[in-house]
Amino acid sequence: MIRLFILFFVGSFFSSLVVAQETNESYWLLNFDSAKTIAQVENKHILIAFTGSDWCTNCIKLEKEILNQETFLAFAVKNLVMVRADFPRRKKNLLPEIQTKHNEQLAASYNSAGQFPTVALVTKNGKLINTTGYLPINPGQYVEHIKSLLK
Repeated sequence: MIRLFILFFVGSFFSSLVVAQETNESYWLLNFDSAKTIAQVENKHILIAFTGSDWCTNCIKLEKEILNQETFLAFAVKNLVMVRADFPRRKKNLLPEIQTKHNEQLAASYNSAGQFPTVALVTKNGKLINTTGYLPINPGQYVEHIKSLLK
């Protein structure tokens, strides 16, 4: 509830677009400014998943095998604010221009090498802590991996 309250009052230029899209997948935000506000209020780190949801094999594996699994989500909901920065290529999956520009700005700051998938761990103030990507491990091991990167 607090997330919806914060999202409603965050004064970003496209918050209405983000709120509408964020309700489709309640764990993931699409707006980094909203994520920072929530992270500051909840005193959490931010996880940004840079993904190519319709073309990157390891991105698809990361989503299916790790990020959408109950073990990972249980940890993430308690400890992280999650942002998805997707870069689809298929015409039917293209994002609105404003979201594409937002994701490009995030990539310039946290994924300048253009690696996919990249999982960036960021402080509540927006400082990069560390990055990782897909690893062929189970969700519990991935949680431990994320914890080790946050130390």
